Amino acid sequence: PVISGLSARIQGNVDNGRITFSDENAVVEYSSVEARETLPIAINGQLSWAATNTGYILFTDKLGLRNDELVTRLAGSIGISGKCCYIDMIAETDPIGVDTFIRHIPYTKSFRLRDWLQKSVRDGQVQQARAVFRGNTAAFPFDQHVGVFELALDVSGASLEYSPRWPVIKDITGQVGFAGRQMIINIASGKIFDA
Repeated sequence: PVISGLSARIQGNVDNGRITFSDENAVVEYSSVEARETLPIAINGQLSWAATNTGYILFTDKLGLRNDELVTRLAGSIGISGKCCYIDMIAETDPIGVDTFIRHIPYTKSFRLRDWLQKSVRDGQVQQARAVFRGNTAAFPFDQHVGVFELALDVSGASLEYSPRWPVIKDITGQVGFAGRQMIINIASGKIFDA
């Protein structure tokens, strides 16, 4: 991705330091599978860096990202060494529409969560979302159990079409969770066949 229009205060040297963001006018440009997209974004918080024996580590206690659709808070670290990147990060969002939330899930060829969600989940509100990513990005989605990917969504008013062979569950209130490639659904209430 390319970030433009960003202003920040930088303190430090090549070995360590921090960047303090308080910017409302940044633009992120990135390539997705569908097209090249631009996204206005506000960035607030601090991102620190420190040299290690093999590269660098970036870390933050709280970095806020916000646009017209999504408010996200990040905490954790990213270790960079050669072509390897190790992420240990927690992300949380404010309430958001289900369709909008799904649109912001990153796409990967090896883990097509966003594709499945766009086909299967509609309507409703994500009251709270929390994601944990811990591991080497090259090993994602951690089929060999060498990392952790968890996503927990508290939803209300959503519809789920799990499979064309199953009836649609409507007006769902509950929690949808993902751990690696596994999906866990705890539905407190919902309707099948309008019952």
